[in-house]
Amino acid sequence: MKVRKILALALVSAVLGMLLVACADNGVEDGAFSAENPAHITYYSLAWILAEQNETRRVIDEWNSMRPDIQVEYIQGDWGTVDQYLLTAFETGDVPDIFHYWAAPILVWRDRGFLADLAPMLTDEMRNDVIQDIWDLFTSVEGYITALPFQKEVQMLFYNVDMFAAADITAPTPDNPWTLDQLIEYGRLLTDESQHITGLGLQGMGWLARYFNDNWATMAGLSPVVVADPFEVSIDGAYRDLLDGIISLADEGVIHPDSFAGGIAMNDLFMTGQMAILQTGNWVRSVFINEFADSDINWGMLPGVRIDTAETYGAIQTLSIPTRSNNQIAAMEFLEFYWNVDNQESIAGSAFIFPGRRSAIERFNIPEHGWDMAYETAMSLVIPDFIATPGWGSFVEGLGRTLYQEYALGQITFEEFERRMIEQMLPILEEARAIREG
Repeated sequence: MKVRKILALALVSAVLGMLLVACADNGVEDGAFSAENPAHITYYSLAWILAEQNETRRVIDEWNSMRPDIQVEYIQGDWGTVDQYLLTAFETGDVPDIFHYWAAPILVWRDRGFLADLAPMLTDEMRNDVIQDIWDLFTSVEGYITALPFQKEVQMLFYNVDMFAAADITAPTPDNPWTLDQLIEYGRLLTDESQHITGLGLQGMGWLARYFNDNWATMAGLSPVVVADPFEVSIDGAYRDLLDGIISLADEGVIHPDSFAGGIAMNDLFMTGQMAILQTGNWVRSVFINEFADSDINWGMLPGVRIDTAETYGAIQTLSIPTRSNNQIAAMEFLEFYWNVDNQESIAGSAFIFPGRRSAIERFNIPEHGWDMAYETAMSLVIPDFIATPGWGSFVEGLGRTLYQEYALGQITFEEFERRMIEQMLPILEEARAIREG
């Protein structure tokens, strides 16, 4: 019954979306939008760095001054509440005209018909500026493109330059990166309990389900899910060995022991000299530069480690228009401006994160603030099959977050961990597949 209700909602949403697009098309062609009768567009942004919020507002103000017929209102959202906010909005119809989110959760929303087709606004130049794998990720079974890749999160290694020098450690290069074993070896060498220095910090380990799979498992060519019909859980063997190896480093004291519990500010530990190496998103440079301007920590950046490969998945942030927006065409016009290469560069640059368009990414292959080091990692991003599976994002942001954390903290056995993956994750994936296949 639940699946039938969802399918019915998807059909209604899709039909409503097509009707709204048709109405919006006619409105623009008939000159319904004007300075005297402007379209009012709401943009729900999840920019969490102040500099990015300011740059976003600047771009919107520029648009509003150029286009009195289409006026955009900036709404500051929150990553902690956005999922429930948008689900409620889709149901009630009180939606923002454009919203900012990330790839994994919106795959199910795409298949439920909640997201409008952006393809009509895409020029050949825009299409060719994004790799086909990303377009495929955002394309529905009907062929609708339901999101634009807005920003890419790249995981990087930051290191304390003075600690490396004191230990006579030579930093690796992009041409000769460390293996995971080497990273662990040097992490042990730099750990000094007497000085309260931890060798390694892994930001985001409170979100282990997402962090471990996006990075370590992907680099090792491992997946927690066999993407088949039916789906299968695959976390024993090499996957378990890798996960247990990372967890054991906390027991050993090489990784900060509170890493898996969350709530510990690894950035603070690193920038106060209590940590030698920190793996975190490339955007953290904004925090180091702006929030720790008075710190005397001499930090640098290292290339990502290599396991089987150096390939990793960098979470893709997105821009979408709900099908229940009453201003789809006007919203698309704004997005074409907002998503142009210059604005992609300025907004992403303010957040020290990579933009979604390839030509904009190329502009960041520069030595300043370690952009060139991060660029090498950005060029090796991949989209594993399990990441592209609708339902996976819902799992890692919900039940998965709790489940992986409980296992890392030793609160459940591996057998319990595997059983709950089968009983809790697989139904989410199968339901999402049923929605997609109709």
